[in-house]
Amino acid sequence: MLRFEKMTVKAQEAVQSAQEAAAQHENQQIEPIHLLAALVAQADGVVPPLLARLGIRTEALTQEIERELGRLPKVQGFAQQHMGRSLNDVLEQAFKEADSFKDEFVSTEHLFLAIAKRDRDPAGQLLKRQGASHEAILQALAGVRGNQRVTSQNPEATYASLEKYARDHPQSPKAPEALYKAAWRQAALVEIYKTEGEADRSAHAKSKALDLAARIPAQFPQSDWATRALTLTYMLQQNIPTYGSGRE
Repeated sequence: MLRFEKMTVKAQEAVQSAQEAAAQHENQQIEPIHLLAALVAQADGVVPPLLARLGIRTEALTQEIERELGRLPKVQGFAQQHMGRSLNDVLEQAFKEADSFKDEFVSTEHLFLAIAKRDRDPAGQLLKRQGASHEAILQALAGVRGNQRVTSQNPEATYASLEKYARDHPQSPKAPEALYKAAWRQAALVEIYKTEGEADRSAHAKSKALDLAARIPAQFPQSDWATRALTLTYMLQQNIPTYGSGRE
């Protein structure tokens, strides 16, 4: 039985989008490939930054997903889609992934990991071919979410609130780290938007990342995060991709 109440908002949206994708392709059974399509399409979710860290272009992966969707049997005139056994297995695995992180809710990264775990399913095989194995995703995930745990149903918004935390709690020992992680996430968006041909959004993300990074040594000069911020600034100025560097 699917425990929607123990899934984050983004995870719930992904499952709903998977159902919609199945309907659009006239597939009666909802499969992991539909869920993968939904996760990759979540521009403000966790999966696109993970793909960027792994060096996988979203556009190319989306094309591969569409090819897999085109291979699924089409059924016209049915009233409702239902989850296939493979997708049910993925969802069950997602809860296990959440438990391994000691997370309180299943989030989109857990769904992504669960799909990668299904090496006999077309979606899992596709990810492996692209270089997104279960192990590779785990390594990339460490740079996207750091040591944060999923303790609410909207952790993606929690990630986005790092800058606000640093602003509201300037005396907190965690303030420079929060500001750095906010800068890093903006830096990751630089490459994501660049690979998707969105030059203006990439430039805006770079400007934002540089601004955030500059505030760390200015406000917290004695912090170790100040040194890391200077390194991040150098990487941005030299157009060195930040994803995959393992330096968050």
